[in-house]
Parts: sequence; C-alpha cells; structure tokens
Amino acid sequence: MSNYIVIMAGGVGTRLWPLSRKSSPKQLQTFVGNQSMIQETFDRVKEIVPVVNILISTNNRYKTQIMKQLPEIPENNYILEPVSRNTAPAMGLIASYIIKRDSDAVITTLASDHLVNNKENFVSVIKAAFEVIDKNPEYINTIGLKPTFAHTGLGYIEKSEKLKMKNEKLLNNVEVYNIKQFVEKPNLETAQKYVDSGNFFWNASYFTWQAKNLLDIIKLHQPDIYIHLEKIIKAIGTDQENQVITDEFNLMPDLAIDYIVEQLDKVSLIPADLGWDDIGSWQVLQEIMANLSGKNVIERGNHIGLDNKNCLVYAQDKLIATVGLEDVIIVDTPNATLICHKNRSQDVKKIIDKLKEKGLEEYL
Repeated sequence: MSNYIVIMAGGVGTRLWPLSRKSSPKQLQTFVGNQSMIQETFDRVKEIVPVVNILISTNNRYKTQIMKQLPEIPENNYILEPVSRNTAPAMGLIASYIIKRDSDAVITTLASDHLVNNKENFVSVIKAAFEVIDKNPEYINTIGLKPTFAHTGLGYIEKSEKLKMKNEKLLNNVEVYNIKQFVEKPNLETAQKYVDSGNFFWNASYFTWQAKNLLDIIKLHQPDIYIHLEKIIKAIGTDQENQVITDEFNLMPDLAIDYIVEQLDKVSLIPADLGWDDIGSWQVLQEIMANLSGKNVIERGNHIGLDNKNCLVYAQDKLIATVGLEDVIIVDTPNATLICHKNRSQDVKKIIDKLKEKGLEEYL
C-alpha cells in the first residue's frame, strides 16, 4: 500500500471577509507567520509522505494561485472540481483519481486552512492513521481533536473502547478507539458536558481510508453518487476525461462525507492535541495572535495607534490611525473596509448575505 495526502483547498472562507474572498480565499492568505495557510499545511504533510504523493483538491479558480504558492507539487497532482458539491462527491472524485494511479492507495484528506501549532504531534497522528488503515483496511479513521473549551461551532465525536488490532502498538504509542457516536454542533451547556466528560473530541473531518474501500462504501450507501463516479473512473486518462467529469459531477447531490461516515460501524478515532484552530472569525485570529505575541493590539501593515486595547488592525497601502479603541476589528483592503466590534465578528457572514441581496458581487 502507498500513502497519499490530499489537501482540500476549494473553500472560500467568507468569515474572514474582506481579506478572504472568492478571488483569494482564506487558505491563500497569510495570517500567522510568513507563510500562507496552504503553505504551512504543505510544510507539515511533506514530512509524512513524498511530495509526489501530495495532491490538491480545488477548482480552476484557485489552481493558478496555488501552483504559484506550492511550485513543488506537480500539475498532474491537482484534482479539480467543476462545481461545488460538498465533501462526499469531492472525496469520491479524489478516490477515483488516485485509484487509477494506485489500486491499493491509502488516502488522508485534510483541510488547507487550519492552524496547527503542534507540528510534531500532527505528523505522529497522521502517520499513525495510515498505520491503522494498513492493519484494518476495512476501517475509516478520523482524528479527534482534544477540546480546549466548550465550542458550539463544531461537531463532536464520542470515543468507545480501544480498537483491537493484531499488533496493538502504534507509532509513538498513539491510542486508537472505536467510535460510539458523532454528534452535531451542540448548545453551550451540552458542549460543556462533552468537554468535562473527557470522552468527546472535536470533529475536524480529517479522514484516512483505503481508496477502494471508500468507493465501495459510497456504492453501498450513496449509489446516486457512485453511478456518476463509475463513469468518471472509466473516463480518467482518456480524451473525454474533463468533459465527463464536468457532466457527471454536476449531476451529483450536495452531500457531506460526514453523513456517510456516521452510518458506518467500522470507524476508528485517534485523539490528538494539535494546538489546533480553524480561525473561524476575526475575533479568534486576534486572540490567537495576542497569545503568540504577548500583545493585545495586533497590527499588520501601515498602522499607527495610541491607547488602543484588544484590537486587530489589518492595513494595506494607506495609513490607518486609531486612538482610544477597545475590542475593535479593522480590516482594510483596496475596495472594502471592515470595522466591527470584536465580539460581533461572527456576524461578518451576515454582511456577506447583505452584499448578495444587494447584488454587490464584486465585493465578495
């Protein structure tokens, strides 16, 4: 079996508008450090598999930008979705491509836009996930992130008993469990109970699976997706490949892979502490950067300030001057500027809705 990692890089990330947009999404932006999020992700995963076994799942809109940021990845390692159809069709397309290259392939799919501070743990658990599937090819493995607070914006996974394997010792003694249940985003009280129990983990949708096993699972549980994947598999490598993918992918239902995985019995969990965050709002970014820097006013670009507290200011060419502000987010771009209270930064998505309602597509 050969191991592959696919970086999922087709999303927009509108919660960090106006910096993250359709034309230049979150994963291509630099928030912490000197690299974009997808560059940081690539640096982590290239320690796990050879670069030739790292693929990018994205769309035509972002392909050129990603190729500029990741010149090491061969062009034929790009899997392009013609339209957005959620993660189940996307995973099916990934498995279809890679199985034509390697019939025994084992694949890990993970996000391009997550912050991971504990790189060593990340490398260990992904390597362990490959080992789990090597020993248990009928399983799908997922990584459960140890919760640090009662997060209401994520789903949770409850662990069951330890998974029994022929050789129970995994790389670096990583533990692996069967899964009792997946649960949707809880309210605050329920989330706190989950955290206190020690048996629940955040679901970040990091999956590892054998390509042919995933296709068999889709065939069994979602034949309305598989019927199109079957035609795509036959067309890959022919002159009709692009046209068939466009035609068949458009006909697939919009469905999350989690919906399928939640129905399965053979799903394993590796708990992990990765120092993880998905940077889901400007408030979260301000707090992360404040912790890293020891400063409560985070500034990028051309900014000068006086007596500000707990603020984040992203400036570009023109000077932004601030005086006496507290808990304020300012993000300036050439054609749009966001100013909001830090505690209301989740409502940026409502601004996106208003822009759509008013037909102001050029700002999205």
